[in-house]
Amino acid sequence: MNVENTCNKKYKYRRLIVLTLSLAFLCTIYYLQSKSNFNGSFSQKIPYNPSPFKQWIGEDRPTLIYAMPPFNWLGDAEALKRTILTVKKMGWNVLPQEDLKDVAQKSLRNAVGIYVNDKLYSKSDIISIQEGFPKALPLLEIHWIPSKENIKNPVTYLATKNPLHPNVQAILASSYYPIEAEVKSDNLKLMMSWYPTVSATYYQPQPTKLMYCGSKRLDKTLWKRLDNSGYFVVYGLKMEWQDYQSHQGYIPADGESFVRTINQNGIYLILHSEPHLKEGAPTGRIFEAAAAAAVIISDKHPFIEREFQDSVLYIDTKRSDVFEQIETHMKWIKENPEEARKKARLAHAIFLEKFTLEQQVARLYKNLVKLDVLESIE
Repeated sequence: MNVENTCNKKYKYRRLIVLTLSLAFLCTIYYLQSKSNFNGSFSQKIPYNPSPFKQWIGEDRPTLIYAMPPFNWLGDAEALKRTILTVKKMGWNVLPQEDLKDVAQKSLRNAVGIYVNDKLYSKSDIISIQEGFPKALPLLEIHWIPSKENIKNPVTYLATKNPLHPNVQAILASSYYPIEAEVKSDNLKLMMSWYPTVSATYYQPQPTKLMYCGSKRLDKTLWKRLDNSGYFVVYGLKMEWQDYQSHQGYIPADGESFVRTINQNGIYLILHSEPHLKEGAPTGRIFEAAAAAAVIISDKHPFIEREFQDSVLYIDTKRSDVFEQIETHMKWIKENPEEARKKARLAHAIFLEKFTLEQQVARLYKNLVKLDVLESIE
């Protein structure tokens, strides 16, 4: 009898444990689903399909040979590092320019070189970078802000504005103006939009602090008022922000830390430079902030207004009350936390729908294949 009672008790305990674990599992699934649901008009899954890249094995995979910018602390270096991380994730081989001497060039198949051309670089800087690549290697040049006139006539732009290596096949440029059309010339076969964006992320909104990173723009009194607001944090060079209590240091340009830091603060302030506004090219901050699922406060830029619409809170920097506009938005975020999170989720969904770096790389590869420039280096 005692043996039977003992067995019954053990059986009941086991059933209780199984039921408890099952309930915990179902609760976990429900929680994860509730966190990922989004009722906006955009899909949360990435439309990029990696399956075409899975056929690349061994030496048949594309190889990206990259040259880091002369100034490694610039945003250009960060953007290039993100591209490197992304193409590796997509199955490409990756090789720094300085390691070419250790590689048998004939073993490189489907290879392409990439480098950045910035207004801060001298002509000799660019020529030095270009000469570090094999002469037969197709090259891609990232040029963030070409002027409107150059975009209208990219052949003229390439012939007159750039110290071009004879084998440059494409200019990848960030612009409000669509530049996807192919252009045929002696020096250029393709010019396409290339935004300083980031890889797909799955962050959740957690708005707590207003973050800014960069140099002081607009009236300097704005920054002192933000510094004393209690909700502001700023990242950047110590020499520019050393007298500010809200200065949090410098974020390493490793391709990943910046977006993670935005997410941890949860609200981001975007202010475009004069060249960005004049030429219609968006700053990379819009893609970083959207990828971080942050509530975004931005100046009025045609690209952001067109693509992100009311997922962003806007300020008019032509007015004298910029701080008061920011203060009003911060008050609204605090008083309407769920509505603020909806805006952040919508901006994140738009980013996933249209602007991930994976999608950009896939478009680039498709265009390079179409132009038949991915060949072995002989």
